[in-house]
Amino acid sequence: MSEAIETENLTPAEPVASEPDTPAVEPAAEPESLISGEPKVADAPVADAPEPLVADDITFPEGMEVPDEIREELLTVLNNTEASPKDRAQALVDLQAKVAGQASEAASQQFQDQQRQWQDEVKNDPEIGGEKFQSNLQGIQRLVDQFGNEEFAGVMAATGAGNNIHVVRFFHAIAQKINEGGPISGAPANAEASAASRMFPSMKG
Repeated sequence: MSEAIETENLTPAEPVASEPDTPAVEPAAEPESLISGEPKVADAPVADAPEPLVADDITFPEGMEVPDEIREELLTVLNNTEASPKDRAQALVDLQAKVAGQASEAASQQFQDQQRQWQDEVKNDPEIGGEKFQSNLQGIQRLVDQFGNEEFAGVMAATGAGNNIHVVRFFHAIAQKINEGGPISGAPANAEASAASRMFPSMKG
């Protein structure tokens, strides 16, 4: 009987509550030392901007004449540090093309001026020019039509040699010798006009 009573007075043990999981705490990072033995990488030095070029910094070949306008344009291109290498290269090419065009125009003008000077010298020559100019020129034209050809007349006109006083005198002397024996036969009726347009394109008297 006593064992039964003891059994009834026994109460079941309450379950032990488990403690909640505590998150793991990471250790705090150690502060960096303001003074350490490791050298710090220094910032790259900033290069100073180059001094802009001036006209005296560029030496051109002896005897080469460069207009002030071209000098200034060249310096502008070279000193334009904000432009890309491609743009600066293109600017130099464009400038060279401009210079070449101006040189070609100047050479053409010089050639024309030389031809006018030579023609005036022939027309005013005491032996060939003056009142005898047209008749002497016709004699030379007949000579060229008789013994020359299109290629010869083209060379004389293209080079301007047909306007030179020494060339004209040379042909005049030959024409006089040949014409002493009478008119040269075989020349077409329009020989004088054709020769004048080829060998002496602008020497009209």
